[in-house]
Amino acid sequence: SAYYSAYALRINGSLFEGTPDYASTEADGRQMVFGPVTVSGLTVTRKFFVPTAAQGDTLGYLRIQDVYTNATAAPITVTASVSGRLGGSPLKIIGSSSGDTLFTVADTWLWTDDGYPTSERPNLVHIMDGVGGSDRVDSVSFAGGDLYWEWRDITVQPGGTKIYLYYHT
Repeated sequence: SAYYSAYALRINGSLFEGTPDYASTEADGRQMVFGPVTVSGLTVTRKFFVPTAAQGDTLGYLRIQDVYTNATAAPITVTASVSGRLGGSPLKIIGSSSGDTLFTVADTWLWTDDGYPTSERPNLVHIMDGVGGSDRVDSVSFAGGDLYWEWRDITVQPGGTKIYLYYHT
């Protein structure tokens, strides 16, 4: 599998425990919704959306939204990380938004592949940041097939919600 155990969400080190057994759907079944689950005082929901060709999808992609809501009377600050093992071995970086084969916090996307032109494993693009976003990743790493990025100091004000959005294709 190309996405063996990728895109696991941890909040302050605690794994988000939304499972398919407890998922609902939205957007005519195109979006799976996991949660809400309370983690580190926040109500967290994950939404995985796959569009149709009629919605403009010609490449096949997945959009993930991590929704953090604070229902308390005090601000809550957390660290959120996304990690996991991508399938295929060995994987390597074949491109990044900075034009090289390194993965740094300056990158907004990363392109990985196993390096074998005849392989059945697809090229994967991971878009974790973007121009105009209100927060940038603070830490990243990629080794072999283990992908990781992290946002530190996410503060959600009382009654507020923050949404972190990223794409994979």
